[in-house]
Order: sequence, then structure tokens, then C-alpha cells
Amino acid sequence: MLALILKILIGPLWGVFENRAWKEHGENWILGHFKTYHVLMFGLFGVINLINLPLSITGILTWVTLMLWDILSLDVAWWIIRYYDFKKDYEKAKISYGEPNPWHLRTDWDNWLGLPVYGVYWWWYVFTLLIVILSISTIFQL
Repeated sequence: MLALILKILIGPLWGVFENRAWKEHGENWILGHFKTYHVLMFGLFGVINLINLPLSITGILTWVTLMLWDILSLDVAWWIIRYYDFKKDYEKAKISYGEPNPWHLRTDWDNWLGLPVYGVYWWWYVFTLLIVILSISTIFQL
């Protein structure tokens, strides 16, 4: 049970930590090593999500579901904090984030396929749908 709680919370907690701890202090390190940072983060999430999983189709589906969940929940947590930072003190947030917009810009690297859909990244919908499908598949072991 503790392993499951850790697996579910690692993504959003990482998003909060990434926004608060590294927003101002670690940007040079993260952006200077952007690919390395994300490969290491993927590896950490991958290892945590393997804890107590059976080596079976169900285990693999669960692992993939948790990996998608980690990525989605991390990003959602990060952006919600950013949005509320802009609502709370626009001028301070603009300086802190180095951008004038609390949400997505066309130039944001996550928008490589175009503008957000109804205010959020297109891939948030895709990941959510995949998580639902994989969760249902895992529950019914299809």
C-alpha cells in the first residue's frame, strides 16, 4: 500500500518541488542539461514505479499507466502553481518566471504541435485518455 501511495504521489510532488525549489535556483542547471535532467527523472520514476510490480502483462500495463500519470501530474501541478503565482502577484511572477504570461504561449516548447486545446496542452487530453484506457485494461486484464 505504501508503495502505491509513493507511486501516485511522486509525479505531483516532483512538479511542486520542481516549480518551487528549482524555478529560480536551478534553471541554469536544468536548461543547461535539459535532456540529461529528463532522462534521469524518467529513470527515477521508472524505478519507483517498478516497486512490487509483477512481471506480467498487467504489471507492464500498470507501469506504463504510472509513467504517463507521473508525467501528466507533474506538469499539471507545475502549471497550476505558476497560474496562481500570476494571479497572486503578476509583476513578481513575471520577473520570477521570466515571461509575461501565466499560461501557455505559442512559443512554449510543449506546444510543438500548435496552440493549447481549451486552455491546456493537447497532450494532457491524450495522456488522460491513455491512463483511463490502460487503467480499465489493467483492472479487467484485457
